[in-house]
Amino acid sequence: MNNEMYDFFNFESWEELHNRFISELEIAENVSLICIKYIFSISHQTTYSNIRTRLTGFRNKVKSSDLNEDLKKETLLLFTLPKNIADALNDKYATQQREKLKAINELPKLNRAKYIRDMKLLGTMIEDNAKEDILYYRNLLQMYLEMSTGRRDIELYKLGKFRKVKNNNSRIYFAGQAKGKNLQKKEYIIPILNEDSDFILFCICELRATVKNNFLKMSNIKLMEHIRGANAKQDFYTEIQKKLKLKNLNGNRMIRSAYAVVAENIYNDKMEYRTYISSILGHLETDVHTMESYIKHFIPKRKRS
Repeated sequence: MNNEMYDFFNFESWEELHNRFISELEIAENVSLICIKYIFSISHQTTYSNIRTRLTGFRNKVKSSDLNEDLKKETLLLFTLPKNIADALNDKYATQQREKLKAINELPKLNRAKYIRDMKLLGTMIEDNAKEDILYYRNLLQMYLEMSTGRRDIELYKLGKFRKVKNNNSRIYFAGQAKGKNLQKKEYIIPILNEDSDFILFCICELRATVKNNFLKMSNIKLMEHIRGANAKQDFYTEIQKKLKLKNLNGNRMIRSAYAVVAENIYNDKMEYRTYISSILGHLETDVHTMESYIKHFIPKRKRS
């Protein structure tokens, strides 16, 4: 039984699990047992919201399947959470949300308006730069792009593929995720905080032009070791921080965190807070721990613009 359950939870995607569910229903002698097993898989989700989403996914798969109508009706009748469990999960979810909100409120506060203002000032410094100091210009471009797009340095220098979204200057298509083997080729839309996709594409070209072609042929690790060493990046961050009075933005990971929180505050109207941040940073929705590690800031007032 243990081996059976271990194999049951070894699946690549929810679509694969949906298909497996339908296949088992087609030959099932006891539909109730099959439903219980798959409801058990859903119960391992982290929140009641996720459980409801997964439950709906299975039910929709049944409705659109080629199962006969009687089997569909029986399955849909069985494939639901008992009321006492649903009520308990609702209570648990409400408690989780209160705890998360309390934890978020205790994070360092980030001034959204100042973040945008500082980022735009970096953009002005890029436009006015005479390119006499190529390393300074490179760092200027890199920090501006990190603050505007939330991408990793290796994605900006080499791996990332960026293109415009038609009739939308506040979004851009991105592919070339540096981490996550299943995400590297996936293209998705990300918000850009400067709301000028043409300038973003210009800055990416300018940034990559500061690195010689033979260096771009290096492995990703060797390339970033070279760039980070040449840039004296931490010293540059310190210098820019002093000029702009930036706080808590030392290093790319912290900037990605700030970018995500600012973007969520401006653009997210419908999605759950953490789900939205996962979506724009390119994390799998099941990778809760990675996503949580990026929530380092808090914007007190969530005003929409």
